[in-house]
This record gives sequence, C-alpha cells and structure tokens, in this order.
Amino acid sequence: MLDVILKFAAYSRKAGLRISTAEVLDCSQQIEYIDVGDESQFKDLLRANFAKSKREQTKFDHIYPLFSIN
Repeated sequence: MLDVILKFAAYSRKAGLRISTAEVLDCSQQIEYIDVGDESQFKDLLRANFAKSKREQTKFDHIYPLFSIN
C-alpha cells in the first residue's frame, strides 16, 4: 500500500499540490487504522494528509478520480 501512497503523492505533486515527505510518512503510518479495502476511508486518509487548505481540498477532489494505479 505504501507504493500506492507514493505514486499518488508524486501524481499530486505534478498536479500542483505541495506534499512533504513528512506528510507521506504520516499517511503511511496512519494507514493501519483504516480498512484499506474501503475506498472512501483511503481517500479520506489521503485528503486529510495531502490537502491542507480549501483550495488544495478542491484540487484534491478534482485529481483523485483521475488517478490510476497502473
């Protein structure tokens, strides 16, 4: 799952979100507290860690559905 988090962080950075290494580490540690099979929980985890302002939340909501693991 760490691989997916890293890929999404890289994708988000290319889309203009500012994501620090510390935020990626926080996300990777917090993942044990959610059901990773539940996409809404996974999305909420990423959003909580990677979108800090209303503007970034809007951008996140736009790019999340465009992200593909492949």
